[in-house]
Amino acid sequence: MGSVNSQTTSPQSTSQVATDITLDKLLASVGQTEGLTYFRFLLENVGFSTTGRWGSLRERIKTDIESKDANKARCTVGALADTIDRFLSSANHRYEIVELDSATATLLRTQIAAMGTQARTNSQVVNLYPSKFDLEDGVTYETGVKLCKVSDINGGYALIYSSVRIKQNSYKLAHSQAFHTVFVPHTSDRVEYRLSCEIRKSDTLDELKQLKIAFVNDVNVRGGKVDGTPVNFFEAIKSLYEDQNAGRISWGRVATFEEKPHQTSSACNDPGHCCRPELAKHDVSANGNTYHPFQITLRYLYPNHDDFEMELSFDPTRTHWDAKKCESIVIKEPKDSLMLSNIINTLLLRS
Repeated sequence: MGSVNSQTTSPQSTSQVATDITLDKLLASVGQTEGLTYFRFLLENVGFSTTGRWGSLRERIKTDIESKDANKARCTVGALADTIDRFLSSANHRYEIVELDSATATLLRTQIAAMGTQARTNSQVVNLYPSKFDLEDGVTYETGVKLCKVSDINGGYALIYSSVRIKQNSYKLAHSQAFHTVFVPHTSDRVEYRLSCEIRKSDTLDELKQLKIAFVNDVNVRGGKVDGTPVNFFEAIKSLYEDQNAGRISWGRVATFEEKPHQTSSACNDPGHCCRPELAKHDVSANGNTYHPFQITLRYLYPNHDDFEMELSFDPTRTHWDAKKCESIVIKEPKDSLMLSNIINTLLLRS
């Protein structure tokens, strides 16, 4: 990237400095969040070179943006920023979904549109976004859940939040940071709370509570209208388990409501194998109790891509399952916003 003369104050030079700073921030974020294969897939969709690990990938991205080759015309700073937003908001998340009435959904979209694309608060994490802190022992960092960016992408508004936590880790206190997203579709009346799967499952409830508080304060739609009772996906577990056309089950457990032991099967990464037949062998327990699908992971091939799959997981705790509740799901690496929206619509119809 060309250097800028510090003594020059022309508009063009000022713009170049801003672009340099933006690109440096974007490149610094590459590799800070897991998911190399998926990130490369998203980059490839807009024409970036995608070979190599994180370090070499950063160099290739920079070279593509600086290139004068017509084949790299789409490889811009803006395209990279959009790709990173899409990656951070959809790569690997635990979803809790709240359905809205039409009036509340319209009000919510109006409030978000009025916010613009910039975060409302100024803080260290906002200034760093999409990069994370380089966390070090003995250093104090700004903690809490804070809105970093509002992006109009993927068929709706993605409000991307940074969450910095302090947790007891063995003999010391340790900081951790993750990006969560609250997604509000343009054409569907719901709110999708997406927690990064980088956080521990045991922290989900507290993290979700803090995310909802931040979101309600930012959009100023109160009274439990946007953070009310979430969708219960319990019925969808059995519906998808019994549907032979609903992807392949790569891992699963069946259990009875009367006994605690469960039966497990796993096909994992073998795209030619599904666990349904193996799990179906566990029909009735020795005590005569019927087995039902408990926890399952389904994988769906990308349309026109035989080597990529989206993953959908139901993993209720035993206590919640016994109570016929499953209020969160995990979705990993959807091909695009259409594939993601379709699976969520399917789940809502079957729940």
